[in-house]
Amino acid sequence: MDFIISINLLLFLVLSVIGIFYSIKQRTRLVELSNFQIDRETLLGFLIMGLAGAAIMFLIFLTNKQLGFVQIESTNYWIPSIKQIPKDFISAFGQEVFFRVFVFIAIIYLSGNKLIALGLSSVIFCLVHSPMNLISFSSYFIAGLMYGLTFLKFKSIWAATGLHFTWNYFQGAIFGFPVSKGISNGYFNLNIEDNWIWNGGDIGPEGSVFGVICRILIIIIIFLLANKYGIKKSIKFLDIKKKEW
Repeated sequence: MDFIISINLLLFLVLSVIGIFYSIKQRTRLVELSNFQIDRETLLGFLIMGLAGAAIMFLIFLTNKQLGFVQIESTNYWIPSIKQIPKDFISAFGQEVFFRVFVFIAIIYLSGNKLIALGLSSVIFCLVHSPMNLISFSSYFIAGLMYGLTFLKFKSIWAATGLHFTWNYFQGAIFGFPVSKGISNGYFNLNIEDNWIWNGGDIGPEGSVFGVICRILIIIIIFLLANKYGIKKSIKFLDIKKKEW
């Protein structure tokens, strides 16, 4: 498994470099290709998908609490949670730029197919997070599809960033669940009863069956909302010809 993860990391780096070089060459079109511009439509996508991520994480927390798998031991001062916002936002934005812009651009440039870009980037995203078992592998892969579909359907890097940011922020900085196996110092101090179905224990909700179901639920939400609130006027979005250099 370590060998596969190493090969995957190498592939991620190679595709990122190709995507960066393409972006430099096409810098006059980059904003249109990935919808980096901030306007009413991109802000709306950011807010809608951000609310979706927060709501689903609240659902995970509330379900575990009602079932008795988490108990609130205490609460912390709210200032550290506020201070976590820039860090989580930069992390989410950085991952989306590399996985959904540079890697997407590289794969579309090499294959000419957005669906291949969606599938392969999701596999790369999954393996970069070093899944520990079949559940976490499925969860991280579906997460890659979830963020990738947000990017494709809303035609905006900001919608995917909003979803990624609120999922991680509310998971760790608010509710105090582990985030990708990392211990969180959230507003709530939780006593978590390790359960692979409902909370994923030390891995976090992404290591649970319920977490997988919630990611699928978000994908359904994406299809329901994107046609109504997604960007309509974006003819040049990911308009990349196969090996056009």
